[in-house]
Amino acid sequence: MIVRWIFFLLAGLMLLSGCCARSRGKNFVTAFLLNIRESQPNAKFQLLITGYRPATTVTVTVKKPSFEKTVSVTMGQTVSVELPTTLEMLRTDIFNRTVLIEANKDISVFARNSKDYSTGATVVYPVQELGTMYYVVTPTGDLPNTFKEFAVISYQTPTRVEIHLTGAVAFKGLIYPRGSTLIANLQAFQSIQIQSSDDLSGTWVESQKPVAVLTGHSCAQKNTACDHVVEQLLPVSSWGTTFIVPPLSFQSKYDIVYIVASKSTLLKYQSGLKEDSHSMVPGQVIQFKIQYPEPLYLSANAGIQVLFFFTGATNGNRSYEQLIPLLADAPKESRLYDPFLVNIPDFTDYCRLFHIDGMSQNDNYAVIIANTSEFNQIKLAKEAIENIHWRPIPGTEYSWAEYLIESVPGSSAKKTKGSSLTFSPLKPKEPLLYSYGADHGDTRNPKSDDATSPEISTAVPFPFYGKKYHSIYVDNNGVISFGMTVPEFAQTPDPLPLDGGPPLVAPFWGDVYNPISGDIFWRQTQDPNVLQRCTAEISHYYPEISFTSIWAFLATWDQVAYFGSKSKKVNTFQAVLTTNGELSFIILNYADIQWTTGTWSNGDAKTGLGGIPAQAGFDNGDKINYYIMPGSRTTDILNITKTSNVNYPGRWVFKVDEYVTDSTMDCFL
Repeated sequence: MIVRWIFFLLAGLMLLSGCCARSRGKNFVTAFLLNIRESQPNAKFQLLITGYRPATTVTVTVKKPSFEKTVSVTMGQTVSVELPTTLEMLRTDIFNRTVLIEANKDISVFARNSKDYSTGATVVYPVQELGTMYYVVTPTGDLPNTFKEFAVISYQTPTRVEIHLTGAVAFKGLIYPRGSTLIANLQAFQSIQIQSSDDLSGTWVESQKPVAVLTGHSCAQKNTACDHVVEQLLPVSSWGTTFIVPPLSFQSKYDIVYIVASKSTLLKYQSGLKEDSHSMVPGQVIQFKIQYPEPLYLSANAGIQVLFFFTGATNGNRSYEQLIPLLADAPKESRLYDPFLVNIPDFTDYCRLFHIDGMSQNDNYAVIIANTSEFNQIKLAKEAIENIHWRPIPGTEYSWAEYLIESVPGSSAKKTKGSSLTFSPLKPKEPLLYSYGADHGDTRNPKSDDATSPEISTAVPFPFYGKKYHSIYVDNNGVISFGMTVPEFAQTPDPLPLDGGPPLVAPFWGDVYNPISGDIFWRQTQDPNVLQRCTAEISHYYPEISFTSIWAFLATWDQVAYFGSKSKKVNTFQAVLTTNGELSFIILNYADIQWTTGTWSNGDAKTGLGGIPAQAGFDNGDKINYYIMPGSRTTDILNITKTSNVNYPGRWVFKVDEYVTDSTMDCFL
């Protein structure tokens, strides 16, 4: 039979349908645009929710129709929540059908709207990514009773929305012609859907409060049958300046790339060896045709929005018209590739690691973009990718490749559902630990049970969970706190989040007893050599971020014993805090971990194991925002010298200024 194929396009190290950390959060809102028509059978509306932390609780609610469901998801798991089909918005109007997704830890959300012969899907961005200004793009499709459409979705506060139209729209009995402004006053969690037979591309949406905007077509059509397409847009404030758009090998005709400008800008572009430029004015939308095998390279001197419209395709030499009459009698290798619309991310949104959950009964491809000198470091399911052909992208240092990762039953393609596509960064040349000790100007903490440093006033405020701190304390028990000391006798690590207490980072919170063995050193520094190393390492682990260190703080627990020790086991670990005044990072280095527990925490005096093992992580002190590192309060914490989130055993790196983010920048689909 003919396979109607829904295409999920990944790119590494980027995700075309939703980029990295940008798609992760705790709170989301979305809605469902019209898919073909209300009467189309077998409607199914779903949320695919992926967890990044253990024991994540997610609640999905809708005001009308009344709906609420709570699910649990763990790290790397994707769960499906099916929603009432009455959520679909059917015309140009204001609706109370907004879907609210709330989680106690970071998740990603993917929304899918499917009916017979038509499926539309989009990444849902968390509310911290919402903005107040958007430009709409509606792809082609002029079949009767189908519509170019978009929706504006309010969050938890009412907002006035001004919609500056580029096509005629009928709303509340009035006709709003091209060039007019439609004003909608949305209450909290309301949506307005706009539909038109005219092209609405370039329509400008401006709101008083942050809103979400979905754009698409009830049934876009170009080379094949029409198909519902939908994509959540990024606000103007999140647009980028440099983009690569790879072509697709199974497209025998062409696809369309939409570029939108919000300011006057000079757009430079290169397709194959052809280079040219185009001056764009605010609100202008231009289209490029893209054909295999020539990728499109775009750069601008002001932010632009880039969307890719896959126009549909058939395989081989068969046209859509030739395949359709065959139906079930068509050769089993026949394929119909349905249209879709997707954001293209800017270079700054490229990722390092993806977890791939392909759709069953469909072909699933990865389109990968990587630095030409490093693409041999990309692995699938921890194995080198074989039989993959890399092509250079003219005008850049990048190459691209297309890889079939999962196909329909009977295909020879490798089954990789739930596998990971990873980029393995090179190990730094520097040693694991930064230099420390009295010879380097460090201060030494008292040799005393449960001692702490005096208040350390920082020369540069350190941003942590959205607040800047001017003082630090270093506790003997493996904790650094901000603004105040940790509670006295905090030798046994309580589970995070704590019930009160200061914001803190716990490199290795356990019952350290340095009167037996070891020293706790610390210093703040603006030494150029240290700052240069901090800058180089953060730039290596976060290549998408421009960062120059202006201050660093080093705390090192050197060969420290545990309380009640009757052995020679010691631990050596280090925390490095660094900032440029706005962005901040913490590097945790674990050189030698031989024990997990002191006797006060019911550990064995001879082994340093058992009882309540040490904990590593971050806590904002608000009982809400925290991060627990793998293995915490279990015997697995002993193996932290062998694990890493940056492919360097013993090293863990986190961005901590707004909230704690892994440098792996995991993406799930």
